[in-house]
Amino acid sequence: LAHALDAGGLRQLDRPLELLDCGCGSAYLTLAAHHYLNEVLGIPARLIGVDVNEEVIRKSVAKAGKLGARVNFA
Repeated sequence: LAHALDAGGLRQLDRPLELLDCGCGSAYLTLAAHHYLNEVLGIPARLIGVDVNEEVIRKSVAKAGKLGARVNFA
């Protein structure tokens, strides 16, 4: 992820970085990316996780809430 940020010049945006995770499943990588970008690298980032499985989305929303991660799921 750090390599892609550097290659795309995404570390110095004048706005929060926005990432869409299509097929996010259980959202472990979505939540990890949110933490890494916002907390470790200090890059303001908004993430959206999308999946067709409504039960998985409900569980992902609950996980994000327990972690205090501001990630949107649909």
